[in-house]
Amino acid sequence: MVFLAHYPPNQSSSPNWTVVAFLRPLSSAALERSPLALRLREMRLIKELSQRELGIRIGIDPSVSSARINQYERGKNEPGFAVVKLMAEVLGVPAAYFYAEDDELAELIRRYGLQRTKADSDSLG
Repeated sequence: MVFLAHYPPNQSSSPNWTVVAFLRPLSSAALERSPLALRLREMRLIKELSQRELGIRIGIDPSVSSARINQYERGKNEPGFAVVKLMAEVLGVPAAYFYAEDDELAELIRRYGLQRTKADSDSLG
């Protein structure tokens, strides 16, 4: 969330809005990496998968899987959406989880995905 201020006041023309503060400050490291890079690493570690193992599970050649996932996690390369969907499936989260800039939104998306998975499995059996 961003606070806006009419700065400086100008009565003769349309208002000039200026960003004056962010609700949640971001660290410089977080600003340098994409949400996808941060969330991918976080979820991979939660699921206790190595970079190599995740890469192999999504179909990347074993000889380069660790390096490729490492590049995604460092934000050096951005995977295409098809690859993001594969990683999401392996890690058990919706693809949208990786793109959420806010931690609370990411958690809501993750929980929504868990509920959908549970509802889908309940309907099957």
